[in-house]
Amino acid sequence: MPISVAFPYVAPGVSANVLDALSSAWLSPGGKYSTRFREQIGSMYNKSNVVLTNSGTSAIEVALLSVGRVYGKASGAVLMPAYTCPDTLMAVLKAGYEPVICDVDETRCCLTAQTLSESLSSTIVGVVPVHIYGMMVPIDVYSVARKHGLFIVDDACEAFGGTVSGMSLADLSDAVCFSFRGEKLLPIGTGGAIVTKHAGVYGVAESLVGLNSPNGAQRYWCADRCLSYEYPEVLSAIGCAQIEVFLAEISRRLSVVELYRRQGIAIPFRAYDVPWKMPIKVRDPVLAYDFFSRAGIEITPPFVPLHRLPGPAYLPRFHKSEVVSQRDRCLLGAEFLYEHVVALPLHSHLQDADVAQIISTWRAFERTD
Repeated sequence: MPISVAFPYVAPGVSANVLDALSSAWLSPGGKYSTRFREQIGSMYNKSNVVLTNSGTSAIEVALLSVGRVYGKASGAVLMPAYTCPDTLMAVLKAGYEPVICDVDETRCCLTAQTLSESLSSTIVGVVPVHIYGMMVPIDVYSVARKHGLFIVDDACEAFGGTVSGMSLADLSDAVCFSFRGEKLLPIGTGGAIVTKHAGVYGVAESLVGLNSPNGAQRYWCADRCLSYEYPEVLSAIGCAQIEVFLAEISRRLSVVELYRRQGIAIPFRAYDVPWKMPIKVRDPVLAYDFFSRAGIEITPPFVPLHRLPGPAYLPRFHKSEVVSQRDRCLLGAEFLYEHVVALPLHSHLQDADVAQIISTWRAFERTD
């Protein structure tokens, strides 16, 4: 039987919640499940304010727009790691900022205080730390960012529930963004969320995701963006059930990490990480992807470093940004990951025999010519 790289769990209460939401005939955002889901997320992040969005990418875009507006930094450059999903870059561009790409640590795959410091300039107004594969960015990144007056919007789309040295991301950042796609740590199917303790950021974000207009006869009068990034009630009903078993799911994932450890794999995760996928070094990611596929095992290829991307035609500003001008810059960590890292399956449905098969396939690949 094929081994998938991700296998979402479905909590026992999902069906009842969905049927209840459907029977209420309230399918739009703002029903009782939307309210409950926001409260559940907020309680996990020290009673933070929560705005639900239609995707993690939308969450990053709206968070940047909101933070920039509140702090008077609605334009300028935003620093971000070279090794991440291109959706992060698209969100920065759509929010109207110039992306500046910095290198990452080749072991932990995240930006560091050093790589951040080396990329600072007078044009940079903010930073987007990315917690990739569930590995959390080191805490000194936040102190360096604050020292230089940068706003911080976390991309934690792969790290729901993670902390940084035991501290809540909501206490370190101006806004934190999550994704609820079906393969993520809190799998709902799609959607995302913005978590913030800043009342002003929350108010702007809440306004931007919907029609942003008064009620009654003036409901179609609008003087701001109507992004229509809202989250439907039925998905919130699923989320309410999923989040109730989230901690148990993380515990099961940690037991799978231990299975990998027993197979002699160097484990990159630390105590406060929330393992999403298992990054591992290979001699050639493209060949490895094909080799594992033939063995019936799905793996995740490496992210293409952002400075290598050509840029879509509908975003011509991309070509003028520092992303392109940094093509020749030595982003050694990101280049190393691109050339040597894939992500192995990591989910609670994996058994001892599955992990043994995955590792056996990896070792067989490394022995091939």
